[in-house]
Amino acid sequence: MSLPFLDYLTPSFELHLRAEAKARSTIRIYVAAVRQFAEWIAAADPSAVSWDRVTRDHVRAWSVDLIDRTSAGNASVQWRALQQFLKWAELEGEIAISPMRDLSGPRPAPPPVPVIELADLQRLLATCAGTSFVDRRDEAILRLFIDTGIRRGEIVGPRLDDVRLYEREAVVTGKGSRVRIVRFGAKTARALDRYLRRRAQQAGLGHIHPHQFRHTFAHLWLDQGGAEGDLMELAGWTSRQMLTRYGASARSARARRSYDRIELGDRL
Repeated sequence: MSLPFLDYLTPSFELHLRAEAKARSTIRIYVAAVRQFAEWIAAADPSAVSWDRVTRDHVRAWSVDLIDRTSAGNASVQWRALQQFLKWAELEGEIAISPMRDLSGPRPAPPPVPVIELADLQRLLATCAGTSFVDRRDEAILRLFIDTGIRRGEIVGPRLDDVRLYEREAVVTGKGSRVRIVRFGAKTARALDRYLRRRAQQAGLGHIHPHQFRHTFAHLWLDQGGAEGDLMELAGWTSRQMLTRYGASARSARARRSYDRIELGDRL
């Protein structure tokens, strides 16, 4: 199958992304988005045989088509990827100006991720109460998720030297290759000293994905009055937008509990 005309810059863009040390997953998403747009416009407007012929109307029509065929969330991801490509093409002098400059793309509100109740966390840990290698491995992973809120990709990265049990801290590498130190409790240190992983189905809770622990960590931190700035540091966030997103889970429940603690009307 022949490649669409607009695919001619994709290899150069991929080399640029590699030189910028972008994550493999990011490179894959960006390159795929550019190629998918190239295929789309080859069918929608065969006269657009070079990137300087791509207009804002082309981009808008492509985005609408993506939303109709897939979802607003997917269209948003594809939009940002193509935007980065066109920004690069402009800086490289391949086009005079990006047709996506100052153009707003789809911004779907992310659905709130449900937090895990404390009782359910205890039930999860209870499934790992045995002494087998698997039990000890699972308990350590569970406790590390609960105690630190680290990402799934971050939990598999640390080497033995990166985990300091007596100091109760570990060195992890997050998004953008940002390195940070996370703290964990004494029970997690003990569990790590034994070993790691997770069981949700056995506890009768259905499917629980690792990222829920990150949302749960943020919820529990805020629910116990933890400072937002400290949460951003511990979670490795540089934007308050991430704080707002992760704090959205169970926000209503936290507000009601705060009301019960304050009891303003009962003081009058």
